Amino acid sequence: MGKAEVEERIERGDPYVIRMLVPHGTTEFKDIIHGKVVFNHNVIDDQVLMKSDGYPTYHLANVVDDYLMKISHVIRGEVSFTFFMINLGMAFFHS
Repeated sequence: MGKAEVEERIERGDPYVIRMLVPHGTTEFKDIIHGKVVFNHNVIDDQVLMKSDGYPTYHLANVVDDYLMKISHVIRGEVSFTFFMINLGMAFFHS
């Protein structure tokens, strides 16, 4: 969608979500159990940050909460959104 169409739909009151544009490339991190883990961005869609009801997704709230609480290490189960959490944190809190 072009900028004009987006603005028209918002003006009209159409429901919408806000997404994080997933960058091209890969995300790599060291996992204590699995060693080096690489996520290829080509297989991941642009993730929703704010739902159409105006509330943030769990992923967004979790990253912001970790940052505000000064969390330095995170232990999570095997979940597919680790890539998203890393990239969202980098986008918001690292320059």
